[in-house]
This record gives sequence, structure tokens and C-alpha cells, in this order.
Amino acid sequence: MHTRQTFVPVTEPFDLSLSRQFLEGFSPMMGEVALRDGAIEKTWLHRGQPVTATIRDGLACTLSSPAPIDDETERAIGERVAFFLSTGDDVEAFHAIAERDEAFAPVARRLRGLHHPKFPTPFEAACWAAINQRIALAQARKMKAAIVERFGKAGAFPEAKTLAEATEAELGRTIGNQRKARAVFAASQAFARVAEKWLQTAPIAEAEAWLRSIWGFGDFSVAFVLYRGLGRSLPPPLGLPWSEKFALAAKKTYGRATRADLEKRAAAYGPWIGYWSLYLWGSGFVNTR
Repeated sequence: MHTRQTFVPVTEPFDLSLSRQFLEGFSPMMGEVALRDGAIEKTWLHRGQPVTATIRDGLACTLSSPAPIDDETERAIGERVAFFLSTGDDVEAFHAIAERDEAFAPVARRLRGLHHPKFPTPFEAACWAAINQRIALAQARKMKAAIVERFGKAGAFPEAKTLAEATEAELGRTIGNQRKARAVFAASQAFARVAEKWLQTAPIAEAEAWLRSIWGFGDFSVAFVLYRGLGRSLPPPLGLPWSEKFALAAKKTYGRATRADLEKRAAAYGPWIGYWSLYLWGSGFVNTR
């Protein structure tokens, strides 16, 4: 096994322990991220090479791989880690707004240092969005695991290029659902042809339109990939992660939690709607010890 040390730059405040707690409660990735000895361990594929990053406080990372890790691979995985944990986000403006929100301010203070843990890659988020609709969570996770087993390496989700070179029929046999396989295949074809940096930096309306052009991607899938895969949020109501857990957290924080009321509160956060949603959603299971 080849190893290499690297460091990921961080914009403070940043608390890795809060990221760990969030990932412990994030069901789509349970079993795919190792959380032990205060570290986060995750494997990515880069040009077909599996590289595991063991991430510790101070964002010191030990990279390990069966093959030698060259400078370009170290840089690429370092960027993956940074984007996965949103280490470069400057959240001071968000906290300034939160301090003016009397009901929410205690939540923001308690979770200060939590940056947005995203899916390991936007493509993986897109595949999960394609799979995880109108089926039980356990079934969706089983489908995702089947894709990893068939097309991934070392437990890492495959790259878009790999699935794009498969066939829709093969994907259908792998996950046992032809319609969802069609959506996953369409996503792989699209993501294999796009520069990920463009998705991160293009005007959000353009990124939204591009995602909507993928077969099977509607409001839910588009908003999900923008938020959980790219850290970008649409305005309410699409930009809010509506779920029972989110509604319960909102009711606990604000007392009144109708959709209209939450949309109005969210709008006050402007470009920080995503962080407001993240903190509200995570308030029930992060830093509660």
C-alpha cells in the first residue's frame, strides 16, 4: 500500500467533529464513510485509481492507495476532500444573519464550525437522486450498493465515465429497476461530458437548466443535486429540503412551521438558505451530547 501526507486548507470556524456527527446521521452514506478514532475515512476513484483519505483534525490527510500516488492525484483527492467537507466556505456572513434570528441564533451558536458535508461527488448525488424516489430508503441503498459492487472499486462509487461506458440494460440488471437505470445512465452520459468546475461556478440558473435536461430529472432531483452535490440552493420553495425530519426540527426551533412560514424565514438568509436548512435539519442530531 502506498501512502502520502497532505493538508487541506480550511476557512475558520471549522469543527471536524461536527462534520463527523452529521455524517453519522446522514443515512444515504451510512456504511460508506468510516468514522473512527476521531477521523473521517473515505475512498474516491480518480481516473480509475482508488485512493482512501483518512481525514483528521487540522485537516491533515493520509492518502493511501494500492498504486503510487503522484502529485496530480494528491491534488485531485485533496480537492475532493475540501469540496466534500466544504472546508473553504466562509460562513461568517451566515452567522451574522443568524444572530438576528432570535429563535434560530442558539442553534447557529451551538453548531458553529459545522460546514456543509456534501456527497463525495456531484455525480454520486445525481445517481442517488435518480434512485431514491418513491421507494424505501433500504431499497435505495441496496441499489446504490449494487452499483458500487458491480462498477466501483474498493467500496468507492464509480466515476461518470465508467457508468457511461456501460449499457442501460446492464444497469437495469444491476439494480433491478429499468426506469431508475435509465435515469442513472442518462446522468452518467451527461456528467461524463461536463466540467465539474462549471457546475460549481456557472450561474445557478444555467446549472439548473443543465440538470433539468437530464432524462428523469425534475424538481426534486435538480434541487437535490444542486444542494447535496454542489452546495448550491435554489430560492424557496424548491431550495428547502422538505422532509419529516426537517419539519420536526423547524417546529422545535420556531414553534410555527407551516411551509409558507418557513419559506418566509428562509428568504431572509438569501444565498445562505442552504446553511440555514443544514443547521436546522442537523439540530436534532449534531452536537446534542
